[in-house]
Amino acid sequence: ALKHVPSIAERSQILKKDISVEKVVAERSLLTRAVREVLLNVSHYSPPDSVIEVIMRREKGGVHITVKDSGPGIPSEELKTIFEPFNTGKELKNSNFEHLHIGLAMVKLIVERHDGNMWIESGDNGTSVHIWIAQPDVDANDKKEDE
Repeated sequence: ALKHVPSIAERSQILKKDISVEKVVAERSLLTRAVREVLLNVSHYSPPDSVIEVIMRREKGGVHITVKDSGPGIPSEELKTIFEPFNTGKELKNSNFEHLHIGLAMVKLIVERHDGNMWIESGDNGTSVHIWIAQPDVDANDKKEDE
């Protein structure tokens, strides 16, 4: 998902990765599509030559993926409807961004299908998109195998 987002290269943006998880138990094609969709959205709203950061960490019971940008942020009134299909936000309505605008609604459905959760934090210095995906208890499985 991180290698195939042409808009990042086209906009001379830098993709910074901090990934400490080797394996995620998920439907690979769906999770790849979800992360790619988030990256497309983040790239579009971030200024050219800016840094986009992807962080992936294992947390108790799951994996937490965070995609951060340094864009203008999302107004709080738009955050309330951001996961609705075909929601474009005020800035996108007047842009040339060719997109179906079902992206974040689709991502949320994929995340929920994996017993996960998705949320967005936004302010003047950028936006962070958070995806948490439930995972089998790796520590418990390791202990059983050791006994």
